[in-house]
Amino acid sequence: MNPQSNQKIIIGFVGYPGSGKTAAAEFLRDHYRFHIAHIHNRVLDTAKKLCEEQKEETSIEEVAHKVRYHGAKITPNYWINLTLMEAAKESSRIVIDDLSAWEAPTQLIKVYQINRPGVKESTLENVEIVNNTGTLEGFYESLKKLPEIRILET
Repeated sequence: MNPQSNQKIIIGFVGYPGSGKTAAAEFLRDHYRFHIAHIHNRVLDTAKKLCEEQKEETSIEEVAHKVRYHGAKITPNYWINLTLMEAAKESSRIVIDDLSAWEAPTQLIKVYQINRPGVKESTLENVEIVNNTGTLEGFYESLKKLPEIRILET
């Protein structure tokens, strides 16, 4: 077994809805024992608590959007840090499938932007691209070529 197979690996996917972020995360979970961490779930829990404290009706999703944005204003990695602290209890291999563009440039995570024809492309600098252009099997093959995954296969 590769001595690096137990090393901490944190991967994040960014891209528009429908680009393949969740499919990529599920592939890493199913084939390489990654734990899928969702930033939005943590944000949503916080938004729900805030909405419970308010007397007037408020959209939880609207509050969640504001909570996530303002948390990132405190520090760009605010929600990433909270999410990773919880996920680290589960596994040393973590994949986040719901990074936002303003969270993507981080030293904590290897970030990949997933692009797919017919889906608007993100325009992030200094982020490696994974193209989801063909079949699901072809997409999985491109994921296997990520350096973090190749280490696991040696």
